[in-house]
Amino acid sequence: MKWFCTAFFSLFGVLLWADIAPMEYHGGGIVPVSVSTIKMESADVEIIWGTPCVLRAKFVMHNVSDTNQDVQLGFPMPSDEYNRAHILEKLTIAFDGVRTPVDGPVSGTPGRVHRTNWIWYQCKHSFVPGKTTVEVSTTMQASEVYAAPFRERLRYCIETGRNWVDAIGKETVTITFPTDIARDQIIEVKPANGKVEGSRVTWVFENFKPAGNEFDIDITYVHPRLMSEITRLRNELKHHPESATTAVRLAKCLLVLGYAKSNSGFLPERFSNEEYENIVASIGSKKDRRIFTKHYVKAADTDVYQQSSSEWTRERRSLVMILATAGYRDEDSQISFVREGEALLLDVLKKDSRNAEAWNVYLANYWRFHYAAYGHWFGSHVLTKKQASIIRQASKNCPNDKCIRLWKGAVDKSWGDDSDLALREAIRQNKYDLPDFLDWPNPSLPDLPES
Repeated sequence: MKWFCTAFFSLFGVLLWADIAPMEYHGGGIVPVSVSTIKMESADVEIIWGTPCVLRAKFVMHNVSDTNQDVQLGFPMPSDEYNRAHILEKLTIAFDGVRTPVDGPVSGTPGRVHRTNWIWYQCKHSFVPGKTTVEVSTTMQASEVYAAPFRERLRYCIETGRNWVDAIGKETVTITFPTDIARDQIIEVKPANGKVEGSRVTWVFENFKPAGNEFDIDITYVHPRLMSEITRLRNELKHHPESATTAVRLAKCLLVLGYAKSNSGFLPERFSNEEYENIVASIGSKKDRRIFTKHYVKAADTDVYQQSSSEWTRERRSLVMILATAGYRDEDSQISFVREGEALLLDVLKKDSRNAEAWNVYLANYWRFHYAAYGHWFGSHVLTKKQASIIRQASKNCPNDKCIRLWKGAVDKSWGDDSDLALREAIRQNKYDLPDFLDWPNPSLPDLPES
């Protein structure tokens, strides 16, 4: 038998469902215990994506003894998210078709497990000899992914199922999305044997007993609503490759999937040998090259170059401009979505250098392509000669565009007191940094259209 929970496993609040565990009170708290007579023969779990997601599960349990077995079942929930009324009204559990009430602890009572800040819901059930079918239904929102807009994460914890006797016979976990899974939509999937087919990702495990979290489901993906729009625009551009409007719209959808803190103007902690050599070769000034090689030194017995000091000297501050001028960009800024969006904009501008919309989207997202670029919202930033040259080129081709004139003011240093705010407001009003179907300041994704 299983239960499903939400639990914080990281600083940023990753929510998940988890297996039910047999438990007992011990020392004023609740601890999981093993059961020697009840086996989980099969589990069929389906998570249906939505807002909220729906979980339906069917478990076949087998009491291998000749007598009824009374079991105190513990349902772990995160103490930080405790809300009895909200949780219990959306959760049902039934044994052989008969629903059973679930008791929740009041906030603040003892009951934390040593390995998490879980509190526990409980119910009792008497398992008769032979098989019992358990059905569970509940709902929960998917988790957001820190600093990664419009991505979501779903987790299903199988580890706690190890407390039933013997191995789990067979367990199938299926996550169903509203439309077929598109290219690049799945960012990360664990375990790696998840099978993607149509709108589903499915895992099948047989005759196994978890030792730790090696069977836990963990999937990160692009929000289906945004992915649906990307797929639509990709298809539209495929049939109308000359459409600059479609290309720019698609680029905006792709670029919003860049990591929010990539290329921020904080000095990288380390470089690989290849990264280090490429940066050294790209630094034109001997003085700048000396500063860089002085502040990044090779760690003993490794191929990694690390900062030699964390003290903020004038030379160390100059490294931000040195790296930006050398064309450095971090790994997060080179994901496929950003690369595709960047290429689309450059192609439009190559064909039509007077396309003000394409210029504005490119300038508003320039920080996604270059380290510490002017316009980044996070960390220090610098205006390199290359960025200044690109802004002048945009201004030359589109001299009457209001937003581009504001960019030009940064290059000419002709800013008024409110010019920086005016530029940010112009970018947002025109949605140069956001897909057309979303809105600031609260760019939540609408539901998928009816099929």
